[in-house]
Amino acid sequence: MRLQLLRFGIEVEFTSERVQTIEILDRTLFARVVASLLSEEGENAVEAYELWSDAGKRLTPKKRLLVLNDLPRIPYDNKTLLGKLYTVIASGLEVEGELEKLDSTGRELLLSVADSTNSLWGRYDFGIDWNAATLLKAFSFAPDCSSANSLLENCIAFFGFCIDIKLEMPLVLVNAKSFFAPEELDALIEQAVFYGVKVMLLESWHDSISHLNEEKTILDQQFIQV
Repeated sequence: MRLQLLRFGIEVEFTSERVQTIEILDRTLFARVVASLLSEEGENAVEAYELWSDAGKRLTPKKRLLVLNDLPRIPYDNKTLLGKLYTVIASGLEVEGELEKLDSTGRELLLSVADSTNSLWGRYDFGIDWNAATLLKAFSFAPDCSSANSLLENCIAFFGFCIDIKLEMPLVLVNAKSFFAPEELDALIEQAVFYGVKVMLLESWHDSISHLNEEKTILDQQFIQV
């Protein structure tokens, strides 16, 4: 997939072999670009952009990029992404012959709880049917990304999550470099390439350090690409 910022002729290719970085040194323009990617409005956004497939087909911008604009928070609790995870796990249980056993155990548990209400005056029942996804959701099954971990650890865990659910959307990390020491940034880029996750770093300042497996595009304060 390729991203084009139409007003400046900037073109960036998302690839699993390297991390792309766009440095936009004008803060007003940076804010416009971030707002545009979040809006998913493409050429109708305040800063027009287009997305193209590897085959050269223009793509609709809806749900094509996962923009992480709230670091150090990682969206591991995103309901859509977790739904994909639950489907993957349920499919694995079915293949391994464990799904029927899990369903049976779960239904016995629900029946035991329901039986405990027999002495009550009211009538009670569960509002949803039992299945593996119900169990995973009920116990908040999610990637191991907690405040006890470092941001680097959480990002790496999230990369694995993206691979497990076969997420096709490239990740856009906004001002991520502000949160990492140089050696941590090296590790972040290394792990993104290792996992095969397509990542772009969108930055509002210039990093003079050259990181392995990073390809950098700079738009200076005069809107000149260097």
